[in-house]
Amino acid sequence: MLELTRHCNHRCRHCYAVWGAPPTLGEPGVEGEMSTSEIRELVDCLQAEAPVETIALSGGEPLLRDDLPSITGFLRERGIAPAIITNGALLTDEKVQSLRDAQTFEVTLFSYRPAVHDELAGRRNAWNDAINGMVNLRNAGRDFVVVFVATRRNFMDLLKATE
Repeated sequence: MLELTRHCNHRCRHCYAVWGAPPTLGEPGVEGEMSTSEIRELVDCLQAEAPVETIALSGGEPLLRDDLPSITGFLRERGIAPAIITNGALLTDEKVQSLRDAQTFEVTLFSYRPAVHDELAGRRNAWNDAINGMVNLRNAGRDFVVVFVATRRNFMDLLKATE
């Protein structure tokens, strides 16, 4: 997994991001985050050391990086299948089209109940945005999986969410 940014459009109560993201959004490429060229250099080093078939791109929210299509394109050129781990909120039709080089998407869902998902995501309408993002992926014929993150607040939703 390659964490591309500390920035996120959610404020999940259980976030594990090692970055210690500040409470306000900023621009990718700030101090502590790799530039596009640094990411390319890292991938070159990885491939020199070991066979790399897939790299999962996460964050924060990787879709906040404007250079994400360039990064996924570079990975494809190098024979690596990019997987994008996202909260799904920014998966507009245009964004999905721009990420044509991504192999698959992992979209996080905290509950089948919108209020619980929104509470855990720390943002109103997060559930609707995630569902709309998945619809956009489906309409574009893109591969995606839904990832359920269990916490004390939502673990009882797991079975119902998989029906």
